[in-house]
Formats: sequence, C-alpha cells, structure tokens
Amino acid sequence: MTTTMKENNYEQKKQVLEHMEELMNCFTDKLKILEALDGDRACSGCADLNDQLDSLWKHQTKLKHAISRAKEVVPNDLAKLYS
Repeated sequence: MTTTMKENNYEQKKQVLEHMEELMNCFTDKLKILEALDGDRACSGCADLNDQLDSLWKHQTKLKHAISRAKEVVPNDLAKLYS
C-alpha cells in the first residue's frame, strides 16, 4: 500500500470517527430530552422508562469512550508518520 493510500485511509477513518462523535452528541441530547420527558410527574407514564434509560446511559457511556479510544489510535499528524 502506498503512502498516499495509507494517508487517505487514515483521513477517512478520522472523518468517520468525527461523524460518529457528532452522532453520539446528538444521541446524548435526545437521551437528555427523553429523560426529562420521562421524569415529568405531571404526566401519566412518569418513570415508565427508568430501566431503559439506565441501560441507554450505560451503553452511551461505553460507546462514547470507545469512539474516543478509536480516535487516539488513528494517527493525527500524518506528516510526522511518514517523514
């Protein structure tokens, strides 16, 4: 594999991971909204998603950490890598 192909591969990985991080931020925002809706005591069904929300938060945290670790694996300074 040529240097250019490797650089392109790393750039694509970085772009995909950045996009995944953006999606995770959107997911987190939606999760906060859902949690607030589920906590509204004025409505019927208050706290009916308690167990599911706990599970979603746990998995959200694991995914967020996995994305962060993946970003650390992909080289940032490609110029140094190939010089």
